[in-house]
Amino acid sequence: MSIKAIQELSGIHWDTIRKVQREIMDEAIWEREKMLREEGYKPMILAVDEFAIHKGHSYATCVMDLEQGDILWVGKGRAMKDFEKFFEDVPSDSLLAVIAVAMDMNASYNKLVTKHLPKARIVYDRFHMQSQFGRDVLGAVRLDEARRLQQQDQGR
Repeated sequence: MSIKAIQELSGIHWDTIRKVQREIMDEAIWEREKMLREEGYKPMILAVDEFAIHKGHSYATCVMDLEQGDILWVGKGRAMKDFEKFFEDVPSDSLLAVIAVAMDMNASYNKLVTKHLPKARIVYDRFHMQSQFGRDVLGAVRLDEARRLQQQDQGR
């Protein structure tokens, strides 16, 4: 339920509900982290991507464990220096089992993953590969065709 729906049902102030929800979430996250540490779990397949905040005026970078579905880290910004903080914040021994990292075709992400996780394979997501193909290959074909038609018109 949303905070507003809970407020309407209970009459409890919005801030109080938000604080209770925050405490519950913090406790659940702490318990999950504790359980994974005790089990010695180390992520093997990661995904990294950026997302827009505030209607695209600012961004954040997110790193997920694709097997567990857990968000491992979120940091402000999408530049190389911003993603570098992930490798500073997360203990390197917890990343020893990483075998692959899925990402868009961001060269900065690629460089950092190669630097910090040299044994991990980089997997580019299909959407961004198709998008890049459209820009590069189809764009070149369109330009060639436009030139051909322009030359054809000039010959008339």
